[in-house]
Amino acid sequence: MSLKPVLDALDKIAGTRAAKQKKKYIEQSLDIPYFKEVVLNAYDSRKTFNINKFPKKASTLIKKANDDAIFDMLTTLSQKKGASNVEISKLHNLCADDATCEIVSRIVNKDLRCGVNLKTWKIYYPSLFEHSPMLCEFAVRYLRRYDTFSDELDQFVSFCGGWDNVIGSIKANGVRVWIDTVPARPSYISRSGKLYENFHILNKDSITLAKELQRRYNLEEMPTLDGEVTFEGEDFQDQMRQVRRIKDMDPSKFRLVLFDCPSLPFDQAERSYILTEMIEELHKEGVLTKTSFTEEVVFDDFDDFKKYFLDVVFKRKLEGLVLKKSDENYEFRRSKFWCKVKDWFSADLKVIGVEEGTGKYEGMLGALIVDFNGVSVRVGSGYSDTQRVSFFRDPPVIVEVEYKTVTKDGSMQHPSFVKEREDLIGTM
Repeated sequence: MSLKPVLDALDKIAGTRAAKQKKKYIEQSLDIPYFKEVVLNAYDSRKTFNINKFPKKASTLIKKANDDAIFDMLTTLSQKKGASNVEISKLHNLCADDATCEIVSRIVNKDLRCGVNLKTWKIYYPSLFEHSPMLCEFAVRYLRRYDTFSDELDQFVSFCGGWDNVIGSIKANGVRVWIDTVPARPSYISRSGKLYENFHILNKDSITLAKELQRRYNLEEMPTLDGEVTFEGEDFQDQMRQVRRIKDMDPSKFRLVLFDCPSLPFDQAERSYILTEMIEELHKEGVLTKTSFTEEVVFDDFDDFKKYFLDVVFKRKLEGLVLKKSDENYEFRRSKFWCKVKDWFSADLKVIGVEEGTGKYEGMLGALIVDFNGVSVRVGSGYSDTQRVSFFRDPPVIVEVEYKTVTKDGSMQHPSFVKEREDLIGTM
């Protein structure tokens, strides 16, 4: 089987950035043989293939088979915990040409590389499973340098109707996962829809908790779980390396910090109470071993909140807090009912280089390169389009940069431009 017509169609779709034009090209492609099968296999998050790398060149041992053989093989692999080298070779030998190898490679990597997201594909293929985790619309920064919280904090508390209608939830320093427990093997899905392949050690806890929630609350399907996976004893960068590996990684230290269950039809306060009590009960029974519920707290007023943030979040070097409106249901989108609060550093740094942008930023600033204690750091976010044009032509001398923390190699985690510091020229 050759999937070259599908690859040609995807490359055509990728060749335009205009959403309307992409949709036009998609509509022209819908009748291409196996176009639908390619899209469904690539974007159904319930299908995982556990293939780290697939050959981009056709095999010299191409095997003749029926036209559905590739997709039959992909279905078989998606139902297994991992693909053996023999199975990968068998799949490779079904690919008639390099174009087909490229398509299969994109499928197993869950990205067709055409600039089309899941929501757009669902217009044409409504059966595609969609994951929609709740995200924070409000974002507050505590700036250590100025001992102040950004204005969004007051806006969120006012929206909630006061501090007595706010729940604070500790944000674990790990990776967000939306856990689909409907398949025989749970799927651990990132915020952006990518699959994490190596969290299988959490399957027993996830299924146990989901079954108990389904039984107690008469849910039609096994419920979705929402939480954070952490890796004990490692910093953020080391966690990311472990999370992305398929081979040569140690899963024994993965832990699930649960903070919600989107399937429960109750408000935030009731969902939190249910999960706290149930997880504690299942822990005492010894049936949960790697799952805990996030630490939660309520506040009397701003002073109480600030004291908790400084005495607990700040001193324990935690990731931050998520403030939640207590009387609202889970929303499957970016929601004004949640507000993240993070601790940020800032520093005034000399600009030592300029990097041109790509894509829509071509011919404009992509990033300023700054000197951070002798380490060259790329700062690519925080600029307006006007600043990207002017800074590319005439870069600032000194800038203030906010960042989350210092990494092991002496760089900055998540650096972001704040403002120019012309007042410091000649003093540094």
